[in-house]
This record gives sequence, C-alpha cells and structure tokens, in this order.
Amino acid sequence: MVLFYFLIVISIAVFSTFIFIVAGIDPQSALSLVTLLINNIGIGFRMAAPTESFAFLSDFGLIFSSLLMVFGRLEFLAVLAVMVPAFWQQNK
Repeated sequence: MVLFYFLIVISIAVFSTFIFIVAGIDPQSALSLVTLLINNIGIGFRMAAPTESFAFLSDFGLIFSSLLMVFGRLEFLAVLAVMVPAFWQQNK
C-alpha cells in the first residue's frame, strides 16, 4: 500500500511538472510549483517564490493548480477511492 501511494504521488508530480513545462514555465519553477501545491508547503523557488504570486499562470494553470491543491489536501488515496466504481456500489 505504501509503494502504491508513493508511485501515485511521484507519477502525478512528474506528470504535473511536465504539464507546467509545456505551459511555458521553466523546469525549476514548475517542479517547485508542483511540490508546493501537492504538499501544501507554502513557499517555492523562482516564479513561485514567497514574494511572487500565481498571476503568471494561465486560466488552465490556475484550474490545474487548484486540482493539485485538492489532491494534496485530501490525500491521493481518498480522492482515488471516490473515483473507483466499487466505492459507490451498495453493500448487500
């Protein structure tokens, strides 16, 4: 279970970093941004520094950032459990 959680977090972090790089953010800022969004650490580097804002993100970037914050706040397994069809089936 721990390995599953670790792989989910790492794969989402890598995918999200790639999405931000494609959106035009430099790799260090993208990795820093993903780390602070998923882990809710509050500060980042370069474009996501404490003295900066998220104004440099596009509309898609802001929505994607919001989703990453939700995943990070609610924990990935809880969010993924709700997405599994077996979760919604009634126990008989």
